[in-house]
Amino acid sequence: MSSEFKFQSVTSILLVRMERPHCTVAIDGSLFQYHPRFRPLMERLIAEFAPGRPFNLLLVHDGSGKGSALAASIAERLQKRLGKGKANPLGGGSSQGVPHPSPQI
Repeated sequence: MSSEFKFQSVTSILLVRMERPHCTVAIDGSLFQYHPRFRPLMERLIAEFAPGRPFNLLLVHDGSGKGSALAASIAERLQKRLGKGKANPLGGGSSQGVPHPSPQI
């Protein structure tokens, strides 16, 4: 199964489960950005798998960096809400701050 098909399937499942009136999905990648038929194909397949769920596909640059920043922001907000002395709600790492993964070399 191709990674594109997996993405479309997972995106469709999330659109159905979220039950929101409209969703925007951020996508990073040169295939999405430059291939003339890829975006319309993704839009068609997601719409088929999630009928009646309106959505937009939005090209973002440096998606992994922005996703990491968003995850860190959410983790920090959760920790403040739960209290600093409590266990880390994301598991692993220190209970005093946002967990930082070991660098990949």
